[in-house]
Amino acid sequence: MPSKKSNSATAFCRICFKKFTRSTVKTLLYKNNHVCPSCYAEMGAKFTRFSHFHTEFTAIFPYNQKIQTMIYQFKGCGDIEMGECFLEYILPLLKIRYRNYVLIGAPSAASHNQKRGYNHVEFIFSKIGIPFIDALEKIGERKQTDCTVKERKKVGQFIRWKNGVSIRGKNVLFVDDVFTTGSTAKACLALIYKHHPAKVRGLVLAKAEKT
Repeated sequence: MPSKKSNSATAFCRICFKKFTRSTVKTLLYKNNHVCPSCYAEMGAKFTRFSHFHTEFTAIFPYNQKIQTMIYQFKGCGDIEMGECFLEYILPLLKIRYRNYVLIGAPSAASHNQKRGYNHVEFIFSKIGIPFIDALEKIGERKQTDCTVKERKKVGQFIRWKNGVSIRGKNVLFVDDVFTTGSTAKACLALIYKHHPAKVRGLVLAKAEKT
């Protein structure tokens, strides 16, 4: 039987379910944290910078086994509490770095959002506390994980800009959960640049290593 999350006042890690021992600098600074220092260390935050489609990106984590499991639990299994864990210790930094930006997320199919009860990308990155603009939408039910590399390169055919959305003159932060081939990011950025933003940067939870 899987462990159950506690609703009591005792603080437990939402990943490993172990009781917090507030004996580290992190746990003293972040009183309402949901991730224990041990689990956060396994997540392996690196803040890797890279460039893609004329845009400076930052990947917060490597796409390691810990992050893969967490994303699957949050996105695939509908565990909304897991969404609180990804940015927990770094939110103050992100709030400062992107304070003059608006968010645009990579779209997911409306039916998938409805099934899980939330848009996973918006849920995670809205914690930064800057405006989220619902500018992009996905056409159809295609899942990137079910596509070949060749098929992923055609993803632009299934993403479109929503009518009436304007970002002219705004600083845009494009966000997504995982950067793999870069096809989705390229398709989204191509649409974003067509609408005359002042500046565009990219932020992803994790970046997969090329194989």
